[in-house]
Amino acid sequence: MKLAVLSDIHANFAALCAALINVEKRGVDRCVFAGDLIGRGPHPVEVIRLLNQHGGTAIQGNMERKLLLLKGKVKDKKAARFKAHFRWTAQQLKKTEWEYLASLPEELKLNIQGYELLIVHGSPVSDKDSIYPSITSQGLKSKLGERHPHILICGHTHIPFSKRVSGMLVVNTGAVGTSIDGDPRGSYGIINFEEGSLPRAAIVRFAYDYNNVADDIERRRVPGVNPDLFRRGGQGNG
Repeated sequence: MKLAVLSDIHANFAALCAALINVEKRGVDRCVFAGDLIGRGPHPVEVIRLLNQHGGTAIQGNMERKLLLLKGKVKDKKAARFKAHFRWTAQQLKKTEWEYLASLPEELKLNIQGYELLIVHGSPVSDKDSIYPSITSQGLKSKLGERHPHILICGHTHIPFSKRVSGMLVVNTGAVGTSIDGDPRGSYGIINFEEGSLPRAAIVRFAYDYNNVADDIERRRVPGVNPDLFRRGGQGNG
């Protein structure tokens, strides 16, 4: 059994397509999407439609939460505090896209071959909390509270890693659509479940046409987003 875990697509349709092609070539059995599906990038409608067609399980990230909050406050003067790219994204979405976003849970629990998985966007604390490669046993315990999954999956930081902490496998998928480490390629995680051995995780990097995505940001006039950050692999977390 192979599980692909993808996060932080950020309305980057080219990156999502490339990731899914890469996933298929690797013989993955199931995909999970850990939030920030849209926001910042130029293709929010295309990404949501593809995810809806794909049928993989997805959760909300902080981008989706903020967009849904914005939708509920479009007539509220306080909505002005939302960044320009949120307002631009909200203007692109129709009823079907809003319904899809509203249907997404905040987290997901799975049981695969007897292993309990907890999928969150940021951390079990909140969708804006972060888990970095430096996470310690004590730090992980403080974020989990009374929960004890065998595997914790997250995104949000755009920094991919996998490591065991006090026997728990922790996987940060990195970002499909907006790298920050100077490598403009996207990333995602694969978890292998094999009889007789502990689950193993690997981080996958894949190429896509990031120059065309940067050009689309300019063509579609997405405000508040620097297209050169996509070309350099330097976009920050949400």
